[in-house]
Amino acid sequence: MDNQRSRTRSSKRGSERLTRGFTLVELLVVIAIIGILVALLLPAVQAAREAARRTQCLNKLKQISLGILNYENTKKKLPYGSGYGGDPWIPGTWVTEVLPFVENGNLADRLDFTKFMDDDTRNASGVSNYSLTSTAILPLFICPSDPLASSPIQSQRRQSGHNPNPCQGLWYKGSMGPTIPDRCDWGASDPLLCMGANYGSSRTNAGFESQCYSAGRGASRAQPCPDQSRCVGLLCRNEVGLELRRVTDGISNTFLLGETLPAHSTYNSLFGDNMPVGSTHVPLNIMENELEEGHFNHWRTNGFKSMHPSVVHFALADGSVRPIEITIDKYAYNALGTRASGEVIANASN
Repeated sequence: MDNQRSRTRSSKRGSERLTRGFTLVELLVVIAIIGILVALLLPAVQAAREAARRTQCLNKLKQISLGILNYENTKKKLPYGSGYGGDPWIPGTWVTEVLPFVENGNLADRLDFTKFMDDDTRNASGVSNYSLTSTAILPLFICPSDPLASSPIQSQRRQSGHNPNPCQGLWYKGSMGPTIPDRCDWGASDPLLCMGANYGSSRTNAGFESQCYSAGRGASRAQPCPDQSRCVGLLCRNEVGLELRRVTDGISNTFLLGETLPAHSTYNSLFGDNMPVGSTHVPLNIMENELEEGHFNHWRTNGFKSMHPSVVHFALADGSVRPIEITIDKYAYNALGTRASGEVIANASN
């Protein structure tokens, strides 16, 4: 009898303990509170991560620009932008030229600079330029804010010139300023927004030059141009390295490199000699994409852009780096791209 009473009291206490647990409503309230806290904290976490990625991106851009300036200090001129279509047409680009100056000398030593970067002729060791350039991953040239940074080797690269396919994308392009990217879809009749010819190439193709460049060759219909050069930036698609003394606008007021999104242009590749440069003629952060749109429009997809909120990072010819707001005035933006047009720039990042 006593045992039965004891079991009854124990059963009652167990029942009481069960009734003291969370009700369904209380559980839902707790879940809702946790959800609200996560919703409040997640943007802050994401912002902190993006701030870290931006810092990393700026550091990479800084390292590359300092490598280029070390090259200039050694060679007394900047690296040539690209040997594409030159006379003679020489292998390589500014990227391959600066490899030894950005701690990638081992790769440079294995490349054969008497051959193009897509050449698959193997040497005695069984290595070819193509076997190296189609597989090499150089983290220094990758912006971590782009979701595609985790898969930098990109296929569907257009093999015009000597572009290896597949090949790592090039997130940091040389700046040729408002040099015409074959066509001028934005302000074609404005000599401050469209100058030069054919990506600055030595061999000019008929129809791929600006009116103001033509003016230097006797075209009376053209408007006056502040710079009659075929290339008005620092790195263009030609085989001639620029001497810094020719940057009369000031090296602290002239773009050297800028960010881009390589997946948007099928011509973009780390070791491609056709278009390792970008034009400020294309408005900042134009997100047109050749692959998504399904048609060939490199003159619109080959500008500077990024996945950073509201800014794109640039390196200037003095080695400094800065974020440029995507709302920058188009004339100030293109003035920063030119090297000798006499513009005065103030508050360029505003």
